[in-house]
Amino acid sequence: MNKLKLSKIKQLLNFAHTELDKYKKNESWGHLSQACEKTWVAFVLTLEYLSDEEIYGSKKRIELAKKLNLMELYQTTNKFHIIHYEGVKEDESLLFEEIEDAIHRIKGLL
Repeated sequence: MNKLKLSKIKQLLNFAHTELDKYKKNESWGHLSQACEKTWVAFVLTLEYLSDEEIYGSKKRIELAKKLNLMELYQTTNKFHIIHYEGVKEDESLLFEEIEDAIHRIKGLL
């Protein structure tokens, strides 16, 4: 099961990176939004992967992020999740850099 989860995390991170590449070409907000959500899901799966626990709900995500000393990354990726679903627009160049950084940090955890 962990191999499958690891594969899914890598797939999501690759997809997020592809969306960032597409954004570089045409600066479409939709690509940043997709990169946000894929990075968020990859982070949640990374919490599950590192803890070997299934997560059902935000309380468990926060608990595991604290336990694994990943609250800063949790807060960043949770912001991405909110941006994706609520359509909150931020400084796109700053958001692009934050997503790239989060992808790099998640990969470093694997």
